Amino acid sequence: MNRTSSLFFAGLLSLGAIAAHAESPDPSGQFAAHVNSGISRAQVQAQLQQAQRSGDMLAAGDSGLTEAQVNPFAYPARTVVASKSREQVRAETLQAVRNGDVLLAGELGLTERQAFPQSFAPHNQAAPVRYLAGLQH
Repeated sequence: MNRTSSLFFAGLLSLGAIAAHAESPDPSGQFAAHVNSGISRAQVQAQLQQAQRSGDMLAAGDSGLTEAQVNPFAYPARTVVASKSREQVRAETLQAVRNGDVLLAGELGLTERQAFPQSFAPHNQAAPVRYLAGLQH
């Protein structure tokens, strides 16, 4: 036998061994993943259909947007329920202003308390009256 045919048969035997190994990678089952999700196949299919109807499926491409975000007029409008009243939001905003937790204008991302700590009392004390004079109605 010449050298070329010997290499050919050696390669062929190697491929046969790889194919035999690929047929059953874990014959004992010791590495098999056992998943118990708790929901049935029918429930998963129902969730998929609901996501398709509502546009919650990811749109094609790399944008990371859902179908409803890409084409909002093709899907039913979503109802938004306010979790807080206007008065609650106003009270929280006034508290944030008193505490200095409002972001300053600009790109630094600092709060007023971080930029001007001398203007604010520590969190466990009352805020200076001079700062709040025009904010409460």
